Amino acid sequence: MMGFDGFVLTHTMERLNTLDDATVDSFIPERDFNIIDFDKPTGIGPIATQDNYIKYRYKAMQAMERSKEVIEEISKEYSTLSGREQHGLIEFYKCDDADYIIVAMGAWAGDARVAVDELRSKGIKIGLAKLRVVRPFPKEKLMQVKDRKALIVLDRAYSYGSGGILATEVKASLYNANIHIYSVIGGIGGKEFGKNEIIGVVEKLLSGKLESEVWIL
Repeated sequence: MMGFDGFVLTHTMERLNTLDDATVDSFIPERDFNIIDFDKPTGIGPIATQDNYIKYRYKAMQAMERSKEVIEEISKEYSTLSGREQHGLIEFYKCDDADYIIVAMGAWAGDARVAVDELRSKGIKIGLAKLRVVRPFPKEKLMQVKDRKALIVLDRAYSYGSGGILATEVKASLYNANIHIYSVIGGIGGKEFGKNEIIGVVEKLLSGKLESEVWIL
């Protein structure tokens, strides 16, 4: 399965450094993509009794939680193999001394990183937490930035009647933390939302004019 930001990545060009085939083949195991074995046909019933079904769901929950460790291990293995930076569940950028943290995921994080650099050049202590995994949601990792003045969550999806989808996840993870979380929604449908808009949001926050939920229309 391949998933990526529509329009932002499908309609733009960027230089890409790829690994050679031998390196890729050594990292990704061989797979037989023919999932139907006509010599040994198998039927799998989709129905489970109530007593068993809840057990299957419970085991799926346990497997999802265990996958956090696996993701970190594979990230480390890939970093060693490729010589590229290890990121794991969350990539923290200039967060060590930051008073404010931008939380984002996907292609937006690139614009946010540039915005952080420009704001830092103005003396504003701000960092970026780029989520690389949504399920399982890395709430334990996110707790590392709970003792800050504020979090600005960038959302490109909205759950009507609830709020920004990523912001809702962040708030649920940090519900015991004494921190203000701002939800910023924009860029829906590919509408322009880049470095300048992000800087504008931060400047509004610093001037006390940023509302808890903001739509950038």
